Amino acid sequence: MSSSFEYIAAEILTEQLIEGIWYDGVSNMVANVENSNRVVFSGYMYVCLNQEKFWQEPFKAVVKDERVSHNGVRVYVKIGELEGEKELLSMEWHYRNT
Repeated sequence: MSSSFEYIAAEILTEQLIEGIWYDGVSNMVANVENSNRVVFSGYMYVCLNQEKFWQEPFKAVVKDERVSHNGVRVYVKIGELEGEKELLSMEWHYRNT
């Protein structure tokens, strides 16, 4: 899951990222199943800048299965001060910092 969230978060937050920023996994990740349609993940995402600086930012992701209401699988991500949400199954992958 940790490496999957690298790409999911980078794609959701790509428009907000400073050039050269990339993510390198989540440490201390905990999953809390709130109900059959919603899981909240938390931990600390490793953040890198041009492979020179590495630090951690608080990480939170909420995955909601809304396929019953035809809204797909929604993923909300927050890393530090950046946050955003997209539909996972129809996400177009344009992450610019790979």
